[in-house]
Amino acid sequence: MRGPEFKVFLSNMSSVLPVSLVAKPGHSHPKDRCMNVPDSLPVWDALTLFSDSDCLVLPDARIVKRHMVLKRPLRIIFFVLLTELESRLYRVQEWSHNPVRELNEKHLNDYIRVLVDDPVLFSLQSLYSSRSDFKEDLKAASSLRNLIVHVNKKLELDLDFETAINRRDQILKLLDALDMILDEQRKALEHA
Repeated sequence: MRGPEFKVFLSNMSSVLPVSLVAKPGHSHPKDRCMNVPDSLPVWDALTLFSDSDCLVLPDARIVKRHMVLKRPLRIIFFVLLTELESRLYRVQEWSHNPVRELNEKHLNDYIRVLVDDPVLFSLQSLYSSRSDFKEDLKAASSLRNLIVHVNKKLELDLDFETAINRRDQILKLLDALDMILDEQRKALEHA
């Protein structure tokens, strides 16, 4: 899926995973900074709100605290993001004329290694000024993938909130960088 189409897809998917899915009856602590939100607010969008508040209050008085956001709806959205990231990494390699049979035997870390080690591919994007920053974000995404795919409750229990926000931002930036690379590859293939 190309960048703009994926963003629409992600927005549509996010809208069907609202905070009401994880909200619980309860009371906020008097020291909590709370914010009133509609029950239709996507969990994905709620991440950003928690930088300014400790809990979200729905119209029916149910509440959502930070740790509640790290449950299944967010896991599903991260899984979709990571699947798209892996797909774009694969496509970059495929459009670099690597044999499909070999690509099908490789794993995410192999795609990352090849991409980071190729100065030509790296130069096709402008979001990252250094290959080391690019590699760090790719490694962080790979680590999150292992957490999402292989461990059932670790996201919810062990991942701190700020890391979740950082991973979201890193993956979105990586998707944009890979879009730039794919756009340049597409142009080159059209003119070949």
